[in-house]
This record gives sequence, structure tokens and C-alpha cells, in this order.
Amino acid sequence: MPRHFSLFRRIQKTFLQVRKMVRGIFFDVHGTLIEKGGLPAIEKAITDVVAFFNSRGISISYEKYKEIWLLNLQKQRRDYDDLNEVSFSDWYQGILCDIGLVNYDESFVDQLNQAWMKGFEECTIEIPPARRVLSEINPSYRLGIISNSLGKNTELDLIRAGLREFFDVLIISSEIGKRKPHPEIFLSGLKALGLRPEESIMIGDNLQEDIIGAKKVGMKTICLTRKNITPPLIQSVKTSGASGNISPHNHKENDLLKFADGVLESLEGLRDLIAEW
Repeated sequence: MPRHFSLFRRIQKTFLQVRKMVRGIFFDVHGTLIEKGGLPAIEKAITDVVAFFNSRGISISYEKYKEIWLLNLQKQRRDYDDLNEVSFSDWYQGILCDIGLVNYDESFVDQLNQAWMKGFEECTIEIPPARRVLSEINPSYRLGIISNSLGKNTELDLIRAGLREFFDVLIISSEIGKRKPHPEIFLSGLKALGLRPEESIMIGDNLQEDIIGAKKVGMKTICLTRKNITPPLIQSVKTSGASGNISPHNHKENDLLKFADGVLESLEGLRDLIAEW
């Protein structure tokens, strides 16, 4: 075999190895792939939950339930430095305890959660072009979710938006016990897909949680700077501290590139961007 041909084959092999270095892509959910309607949807959900309680002889007003819900949301953020996350059952235990209910079963909690999620049913939609882009990259990469949320509800959100089918794993903070940007939730995603950090990309719209958190464990990152998108629920009610919700929307691209490996205004350019890596 001619020497120059052998050299060409080695160069070609090295090039292909580099091109295949990215094997998996993780996505944030709310504000990145899906929107849920913001404050109007929350108000509808609270109304549905109040109707659920009243139909079972448990008298509670809209204002009182909203107060309890916000109080429990704030309780979650008090240990922000530790980034601990409550489980699905602990979340509802806190709410029901504040209402004064102690004797209830799992079926009651499931029905209560269904009443809550009913409020978001009509407005839980993909943020275009999420479905098309996911269908394009799905054959070439393993895909996963890393989200600060309640597991059951996030999976339902993905189903309602028509996106669940694209993901191999769902890594949800309520099931891991830690919130982004804690390293544990990212490492759990990497382990689930059998990836090294340098083989993966994290995509999200929150600078602190998605981008800085993933970078700390060695993942590549892409920051979305969406405009005219309804903010995620926690940002809508403004109960989380500023340190936990650093939006990239008001930052210039050059500033964001100090933290992220790539910046996109939408997922439209994702396929071309990662093809360069």
C-alpha cells in the first residue's frame, strides 16, 4: 500500500473519530422544548384543584390554596445552596399537611395531581421546531432529558407535546433528589446513557442551571436565548431567587459564549451547529 494512501486513511479515521465524539444530547424541558401557558395556566390549575377539594367536602378557597402552593414552592428554595429536591410524594405531603389533611392514600394524591395537571392540558405545547429537530437528530444521537421538575408531570408534559418518543432517558430532579446545577443530576444522566462528559451536550435556556452546571462536570453546552416565549412556571410566579434563574435573554451572545460552547435563538440551527463539533 502506498505510503501516502496509508497516511490518508489514518487522517480519515482520526477525522471520523472526532466527528463522532458527541454521542448524546440532553435537553432541559420547560422553556426549552415546551411551554405550559405561564400564569393563566397556573390560575386555571389552582381553580381545578380547589374544585377537586370542594367536591370531596374539603372547603378551601382559591386564595388559600394559592397561598399554600406558593409557600411550599418557597420552602423548596430555602436550601438552594444544597440544591436538594423534594420527591413527588413529599411535595404533596407538604401541601396536604398545610391544608390540615393527614389521612389520605396514594390514590387521593394521584387524583389531586390529575386535577392540577388538567389546568395545563390545553396549553402544553412544543416550542417549534422542537419536534422536527428532534426527529432529525434522533437517529444519530442518544437523547435524554435533565429537568428540575416533578417526574410524573414532566413525562406527561412531553407526551402532551408529542415529544416523549424521542428520549431514551428522563432524568428528573424529584427522582434524583438534587436540582440542577448540582453535579449529581448531570452525572446521573451521563451514567444512564453510558456517556463520558466530553461525549455529551446539554441544551437549555437557564444560564446557571443548564449551562454553568453542565460545564462544571465537563459537558459541552448550548444556551438558548428564546424571545417571545412564555416563561417557565417558577419564573412566572417569581418565587425562586435570582441566583437560581439567570435568564440568558438579556445577555449578548458574546457574553454568553464565555459560559456556553454555543448560542442559539431557537433549535432551528441545532443540527448544523453540532455537526461542526
